[in-house]
Amino acid sequence: MLGYLIVNKKRIIRAIIFTLFIFILSSGLFVNQRSEKIQKSEIASGYSVFINGELVGKINKTSDIVLAVQEAKAKVEKTLSYTPEYNYSLRIEPSNFKKGEESAKNLNLRMAEVIGSSIKPRTKGYVMKVGDATLSLANIEQVKEVITRAQSMYVQDGTSIKIHFEKDEHNPLVIIPKSTILTKELPKERVFVSSSQLGEPISDQCALDEEYFEAVVTGIELDESIVIAEALVEEEEILGIDDALELITKENQKKKIYKVERGDIPATIAKKNDMTEERLYQLNEGLRENSTRIQIGQELTVMVPEPEITVTTEEKVIYTERIQHENDYVSDDSLFVGAHEVLKEGEDGVLEVRAVVKKVNGRVISKEIIEETVIREPVKGKLSKGTKRLPITTATGNFEWPVLHFRFTSGFGYRWGRLHKGIDLANSIGTSVLASDGGRVIQAGWSRGFGNCITISHGNGYTTKYAHLSKIEVELGQDVAQYQKIAKMGNTGNSTGPHLHFEIRINDVPQNPLKYLR
Repeated sequence: MLGYLIVNKKRIIRAIIFTLFIFILSSGLFVNQRSEKIQKSEIASGYSVFINGELVGKINKTSDIVLAVQEAKAKVEKTLSYTPEYNYSLRIEPSNFKKGEESAKNLNLRMAEVIGSSIKPRTKGYVMKVGDATLSLANIEQVKEVITRAQSMYVQDGTSIKIHFEKDEHNPLVIIPKSTILTKELPKERVFVSSSQLGEPISDQCALDEEYFEAVVTGIELDESIVIAEALVEEEEILGIDDALELITKENQKKKIYKVERGDIPATIAKKNDMTEERLYQLNEGLRENSTRIQIGQELTVMVPEPEITVTTEEKVIYTERIQHENDYVSDDSLFVGAHEVLKEGEDGVLEVRAVVKKVNGRVISKEIIEETVIREPVKGKLSKGTKRLPITTATGNFEWPVLHFRFTSGFGYRWGRLHKGIDLANSIGTSVLASDGGRVIQAGWSRGFGNCITISHGNGYTTKYAHLSKIEVELGQDVAQYQKIAKMGNTGNSTGPHLHFEIRINDVPQNPLKYLR
């Protein structure tokens, strides 16, 4: 009986221990399930908000983002005191978070901070558009100084320039600069230097710029395309006065229309406009193939260096021109025809000219003569003129220049895809053309593209050709001497201006004249 109780006691104890274990285990599961339910009740579904890739907060639903952005921008604009140009990226992604993390206050504050950090600071300034250039300056006084200094570059006499601004009649927010000058008068009388001290006559704009004695600016205008407006500008865009001045006065290559003038050929047109001949062909389709057929007045596109600003000035000028003296001639049968000797030096006279000159950016575009006064009359010179008949000789074997005074405009060689068989020497119509060497005239008359033309045979297969003449003064079969006048320069045939086309040939094969001329 006692043994039975002991055994049963052990069984009872085991049962109690097992029951306690089950109870404890079941209690733990209940606690975990309750804890899990509590955690699930604290987690919510929503969206994470990113500005420029940076997490700024969380929202419950996508519609909340509109109001959040509006409030953030309002905070930014209140801080800046103006409405900036916004530049930011916005992204939202689905996510879970604890309730309370989606605080609207924190979201708006963080959004305002991140959006505000992406804005470049702006300040009040002035934006000025000049030609194709747009620049920003800090204040209106700097604008005024830049324009004044730019204009002063084209006014050489120290004229005082005053700038004022007028509102544009079509847009009151835009102001237009206007210039006025304090005019001074030209002197009524001047004491001029003697004619021996004078330079060349003033016959073109370059001479005019260099030779006048006195000038005053009477009018100045700015190009109408200059507009100025007060605006909020980025601080880093504001230029200093010197940088702004350089920007609007620096010369840039711009396309312009050029009208062909008498005497022009592609090479001279390119040189006049400071560009290469190849660039001229690139800008004008078909010019290379028709270079010998260009006409006076024909319009070509050229590249011209010009600044952004355009300043037009009107000046009253006084300058002097040389009045070339004439000569009296006395016949001298001891000198050959065409030769002369000075018996008495003549003296040029002096002409005072008062004119109104119009310039654009310092370049003369027109000149109107107002008054001319002879300061000193020219004195005639006296020359002996040869009348002795030129010797009729055969070729000397030496070739001389067929024109005494000329402008070399084109050389021998390939141009525009074909051989230019001679050289071109330019001067005015009527300039004397001389035989390069003695010989016999084997052709005299019209010759297609050469116009009026002369060919002289010098023996041993040598010939010379003289083309585009205005007048022929020898006959077919006539023997001529070296230096003898045979024609007058002209512009006949395929020619774009007065010049002499001159060739030297051996057995009818064109040679480079520069290898033979002395």
